[in-house]
Amino acid sequence: MMDFESIYGNENLRRIIDILPGLSDFMRNEEPFDFDCIMSKYEARLKESERRTWGVFANINLLKRKYKEQLELNGIKVPDSGEKDRIIPAWEDLVSFHEKEHLRALLSQLPGISTYLQKYKDNPNLTDIISIYEKENEIEIKTSKTLRFVTVSVKSFFQKAIDDNRFALHFVSTMYCIEDTQLVQDFYIDARKNFFTKDLTKVDCQQFASRYVHSYHPYIDSEIGSHYLKYGYYKIAFVFFSHVLRYAFSCPNIYWNNKEAIFGCATTVEGIVKILVDSGICVESNLKESVLFPLVELCYLLSSRIVYWNDKNPNIQLVYKDDALPIRVQDKIHFLTTRVNLLNIFPFVFAKSGSSVSEINQMKYADLYEMHKIAYNAKIVGEESVYIQQCKELLQSSEEEILPSTAYTKGKELADISAWQYYKNYKNGKYCLRWESLRNMLPSMTDNVPYLSNTIPDLLKNVRDTNYDVSYKKERKEIHDYLSSHGIKCFYHFTERSRLSSIIKQGGLLSYKKCLELGIVIPSTKDMSVSRDIDATFKLDDYVRVSFCRYLPKIDERKLEDKDFVLLRISPEVAEFEHTLFTDMEATRLEHHHGPTFDDLRMVNIQSTQKLFCSDKDPDYWYHQAEVMIKEKLPLKFILNIENPESL
Repeated sequence: MMDFESIYGNENLRRIIDILPGLSDFMRNEEPFDFDCIMSKYEARLKESERRTWGVFANINLLKRKYKEQLELNGIKVPDSGEKDRIIPAWEDLVSFHEKEHLRALLSQLPGISTYLQKYKDNPNLTDIISIYEKENEIEIKTSKTLRFVTVSVKSFFQKAIDDNRFALHFVSTMYCIEDTQLVQDFYIDARKNFFTKDLTKVDCQQFASRYVHSYHPYIDSEIGSHYLKYGYYKIAFVFFSHVLRYAFSCPNIYWNNKEAIFGCATTVEGIVKILVDSGICVESNLKESVLFPLVELCYLLSSRIVYWNDKNPNIQLVYKDDALPIRVQDKIHFLTTRVNLLNIFPFVFAKSGSSVSEINQMKYADLYEMHKIAYNAKIVGEESVYIQQCKELLQSSEEEILPSTAYTKGKELADISAWQYYKNYKNGKYCLRWESLRNMLPSMTDNVPYLSNTIPDLLKNVRDTNYDVSYKKERKEIHDYLSSHGIKCFYHFTERSRLSSIIKQGGLLSYKKCLELGIVIPSTKDMSVSRDIDATFKLDDYVRVSFCRYLPKIDERKLEDKDFVLLRISPEVAEFEHTLFTDMEATRLEHHHGPTFDDLRMVNIQSTQKLFCSDKDPDYWYHQAEVMIKEKLPLKFILNIENPESL
């Protein structure tokens, strides 16, 4: 240990001691000399005399730190007396030593803050803790300029420290969150009633679209644009998307800490990337460097913002519900899928950022396994989900051997680092693309679409001119005649009545794989999760199932759930679609046969499927449940009674 003369003889320590009022005399007069004890007494005296200002306290902490450093230089390792048994809050692990000292000095000015730090010790977001403190001590803080100053200072300093930290994408600052709750909720209620459930080929939504065209909110514009995009109305979609891109392409993005708005930004940029991929424009080399690279990197960044949203906070519980605003469980699955798709389609973009083929594969593995964990915990899939099978296939195709646990851990870290690098690029303005750049890339889709949208009514006039693009089998006529000759006037699909609005919003029935990819809620039970795993095993996870028989035995099983079920009648024309499959029995049976040809259809025992009742002891029980499987999507126009479904 050091005595007073040794301490005061050190120039660095003496300078700080001389700044602190009365400390040098206080130290000289204390016997025996114990630095820690003396400093505790000194602080107590300052507090009693109300002379302990923030500046004084900061210098006291600085003196303590410099004293410890000097002891260590002398070969003495002495822990702080208060550090031995102190429970370290999670937020301290995310900041540097100097940042931690500065924040501690500020926090010491807040009466009772230690209770909050202890209670929320597992929450690494100090901003959240301070917000709770402010809410529960509102009166005291309102009447004290010092407390107001300190709480704002803590949140600002912590936010800046985190923003320069690799974990920035995992944190949400309530301090910089724009108050848009009422606007978003009002729109959501209005849209669920007057827009999301409307078939845009039949219903004129001009009044609704015009009502929100000048809202300029990323979530509102992206939801409207995305719905028009599903029906192929690119020009109208791009009017609304152009509003979102104002925020998505700019940094700082004023909506960075608003969950619905950042979801809108991510959805819009993802939608534009999809259009570029579908149109084949992204393969033109002259556009890669200037537009495609920054667009893909921005899409990965915004997707990561959704994936990481507040995931360091153990108190945040996401919901898996249709009637809830983003960010939800299904949204995390959706944007994890987006990240995997970007890695699959644009490996050259990530290679330019320094990622090797092996590292890209590990990033994909980590995201696929993360999707499995989320979906499994939500009882959407079973233990051998489609994601697990994709993980296995990925490792099997890899040129180097790597353990699954290593691939997951390393891949997760690599994805985090990539997203962080793109965030730094974003902050440096590297993704500030111009709307005109996209207009030049997609002239046929964006002709006459201004940056400021004053032509919505004109564009909406032709909104119902688009037809579904469906390709058919060469044996189409034979299939049609065969079904007609056997009296098949329609196929059947049963679902919960509560799902009808989602079916209409999505423009038809989707495969469960597509639902997961798009972030659409699907029923989750243990039996269903097992069935989905079996579908994945047979590579049938991307098909919509419809049956020949009107009343499947499983309907009685599902009715035990006490839910309201309806029966949808499906046009037999779906059997003629190019990629439609036919199964000779219930497709989860290991012995079933399926195929796309007319001969496969003829293997179906249609007489068995038309029995009004079939017990589980009947030899035809499983053949009674033969299926027609439509690839990816069954468009709404082929659901014959969607507006008046039959109750079960």
